[in-house]
Amino acid sequence: MTETGEQKSNASRPMRPVILVVIIVVVVFGVIFGNGKRSTGIDPAAVLSPGSAKGFNLLFVTFDTTRPDRLGCYGYNKANTPTVDALAANGVLCEDAVTSVPLTMPSHSVMMTGKYPPELGVRDNGQPLREDQYTLAEILSTNGYATAAFVAAFVLDQRWGLNQGFKTYDFHIDNEGRANPDSLTSERRGDAVTDSALAWLSERKQKGSTDPFFMWVHYFDPHHPYDAPFAVLDEYKGRPYDAEIAFADTQLARLLKEIDAQGLRDSTLIVFTTDHGEGFYHNGEAYHGIFLYESTLHSALILSNPVLFDKPSRVADRVVGTVDIMPTVLDLMGITAPGDLSGRSLRSPLDPDRAIYIETEFPLMNACAALYGLRRHEDKFILAPTSEYYDLNADPAESHSLIKDKPLVAEQLEEQLAALRAAMPNIAGHSTATPVTQSDMAKLSAIGYVSGEAASGDDLPDPKDQIKVINKMTDVLHLQHSGRLEEALELVRQVAAESECWDAPVCTEAGICLALGRSAEGTQALGAFAEKCSSAKSHFDYAKGLFADKRYDECLHEIATAIQGDKDYGAAYMLRGDVYMEQKRYHDALDAYLKAKDVDEDRIGADIDVKINKARQLVN
Repeated sequence: MTETGEQKSNASRPMRPVILVVIIVVVVFGVIFGNGKRSTGIDPAAVLSPGSAKGFNLLFVTFDTTRPDRLGCYGYNKANTPTVDALAANGVLCEDAVTSVPLTMPSHSVMMTGKYPPELGVRDNGQPLREDQYTLAEILSTNGYATAAFVAAFVLDQRWGLNQGFKTYDFHIDNEGRANPDSLTSERRGDAVTDSALAWLSERKQKGSTDPFFMWVHYFDPHHPYDAPFAVLDEYKGRPYDAEIAFADTQLARLLKEIDAQGLRDSTLIVFTTDHGEGFYHNGEAYHGIFLYESTLHSALILSNPVLFDKPSRVADRVVGTVDIMPTVLDLMGITAPGDLSGRSLRSPLDPDRAIYIETEFPLMNACAALYGLRRHEDKFILAPTSEYYDLNADPAESHSLIKDKPLVAEQLEEQLAALRAAMPNIAGHSTATPVTQSDMAKLSAIGYVSGEAASGDDLPDPKDQIKVINKMTDVLHLQHSGRLEEALELVRQVAAESECWDAPVCTEAGICLALGRSAEGTQALGAFAEKCSSAKSHFDYAKGLFADKRYDECLHEIATAIQGDKDYGAAYMLRGDVYMEQKRYHDALDAYLKAKDVDEDRIGADIDVKINKARQLVN
């Protein structure tokens, strides 16, 4: 399920003006920066002046799941990204920028706070940013900025906390232009995002507002599945991912055209970045979130303004992180940054040994060990069951770990990582007042995020050893949400057979069987899994299957087993109440619902109050 068969554009097609712009920009960059060879670049302190953007508007643009090596200004000769390339032509481009975590919500949380994931408690999608964290939007709002965000994906919905400081936080579902109806519950296309942003700019102009603004615009289009309108064009045959990026570029062009029309470009600092990349089977990873390789960690980062930067510049001699965006912006705007940030302004003196903290705990949801690491400009250490060390200068493809060849360097980085992790506050990622409901998880899975029970323990397998199975599971989700249920069922059964005690495959199998009207098959699979891998959740999942089959007495037995394993399992008490309701045991149902709310209100969500009220009415 990756992009294959890339072909050159049809030479007989007339060259469109937008293509010509790309060629001009690429040629200019080639002449200035050595025709694609690694440049020495500039010291950012030479072109970034403190307070130089004081009072400027801030336009913050994020392209989701976009690899820098698919952008023209980063050297991709097939790119059709004239808008982004033009930003680099009047800006500072960071060649070696990295995200701290290759997942949408945690990555954007890092950008907006200047802190690392453990400091935020946002380690995975579906984990909200706590209200006690201080965001860039909050700081700019208190400094007189009008604030507005226009986001494209459910993983950034306001329930997850990134709306803090934004007076307008715009996310809604758009049903236009998507072939896959299930994904419509989770994202909206780039043209709809731009439409909303343009409407806000127009309204602001009509009101005669003169306050500076902070606008964040997020384009989700490059995220799988790749189904951009441009994909039907001959020049993108076999290149659907490039088509998505090109489409997002055209939508950014629409937005910048209005900025120019209102005469705001000279007084607007534009920050363009990407939250993470895409694996395309680099070292085995089809998508993103599982590994910490450059295919998903490397990010684009460009600061642009025609007045501040009258010619293109590149920062090439150091690693920078998206964690540095917030302090850099505040530095340029002459606003004092909070003193507890992990990020630093790009104007900071060069530190050759600087290391960006990197992590992914997403493997835990796939019954594998989490990964942690440090990324320096020239090398990288990854802590794993089988740890890895790479010399990125000699081996940019990360094809050969030097963990045994350079043990002293690896040990030093491991000690540095341990010290950093010990020093950072380790906020629990799931301690939240915003529960992830079943509906929420369905929306997350619709865009390819596998959900399961987070694994724990010191003996979890290395995700490197399980990546083929994990990739297959993601393919199952895409088949399922595109309505190809029989294919999905066949594949998920293969995955379940290849897995040990990973619950996601068998739970997905049960859901597909239910959708096909064959719930008994799914329930049987859940029962076999609970017997093989007994846990509170496996017995609860089996109980849900029995409930769907109306096997209530057996269901109650499995619920009791689940509660025996976890006395605070609110969902199990709630399911017990549902069984009692079906059996017309209304007093017992009410007691079960009240118990569920008492022990686990945060996780089970607001639905419990509806159930309690209904049971009370029937009791009375």
